Amino acid sequence: MGELDLGMSGIVGRIVQETLAAVAARSGRVSVRDLESEAVARAGKRQEFAGALKRKGPGAPIRFICEIKRASPSKGVLNKDLDPAHQAALYRKGNAAAISVVTEPKFFEGSDEFLQEARNSAPELPLLRKDFHVHELQILEAAAGEADAVLLLANALSPRQLKDYLDMSREFQLDHLVEVGDLKEATVAIKAGAVVIGINNRDLTTFKVDTTRTGKILPVLLEAGVITVAESGIHDRETVLEFEHKGLDAVLIGEALITAVDPGQKLRELQGLENE
Repeated sequence: MGELDLGMSGIVGRIVQETLAAVAARSGRVSVRDLESEAVARAGKRQEFAGALKRKGPGAPIRFICEIKRASPSKGVLNKDLDPAHQAALYRKGNAAAISVVTEPKFFEGSDEFLQEARNSAPELPLLRKDFHVHELQILEAAAGEADAVLLLANALSPRQLKDYLDMSREFQLDHLVEVGDLKEATVAIKAGAVVIGINNRDLTTFKVDTTRTGKILPVLLEAGVITVAESGIHDRETVLEFEHKGLDAVLIGEALITAVDPGQKLRELQGLENE
C-alpha cells in the first residue's frame, strides 16, 4: 500500500492520527480473513451508488445525497437527538438518491451502527460510509458491513494509496466518493481512476466555505467524464439550481437537513417541491 500524507496539519491531521491509533488498537482483535469472507459475501448484495447519482441528461434534475451526521469539528453537536433510522426514513420518503452516513466516532460522534439503522429504514438506498479511510483494514470493515460506497479524501492520502484503495474497493464491488478541494487533487483523483468525485467547498484547514470552488474545479471533472458531486455550503434552492445548471450530477446535503426543524420540508424546499 502507498504511504499516507502525514504532513497534514490542523484538524484533518489530528483526525487522521486519531483514526490510525484507533485502527492499531483494534487490529489485533479482528480477523482479516473473516472480514474478507464477509466482504466477498456482501459483494453481490450492494446497492449501486455511482449509478444512483448519475443524472439521466442535461434536463434531468440534480440528484441528492442526504447525510446523517450528529456533530462536526467546526460546529460541535448539530443535533444531539438525531435518530439515524428516522432520518433515513425521511430521506427515503423524500426520494434521496443515496444516504451519506458519517461514522467517525470522536470528532463527528458517528458509529457504524448508524449504517445498520439506515439500512433497516431505507434498504433500497445506497449508503456511503463517510469516514476518514486511511488504512486498508477500514476498507475491509466497510466492505464487510452495510456500506455500498466509501469516502476517500484526496488530501489525506498519497496518490499511490488513493489508487490502491480504489482498486481494493472494486475487488469487493464497493463504490466510492473521492473528495477533492483543488485542481491538483482533482487531477490526482482522475489519474487514480476515480469514477465519482466530490468537490468540497469547505477548506478542511480553515473550515471556511466558498461555493465558487466547485466552478473552478468542475471543468476538469466534466472533461474527464466522471460523476460529479458538490459538497458543503448548500442551504438553499438557489445554490442547488446553480450547481444543477453547471452540470453537476449530485449535491451532498448535510448540515442544512440535520439542523432543520422539519428535515422533510427542508429537503422538499431544496428540491423545489415545497408547494407540492
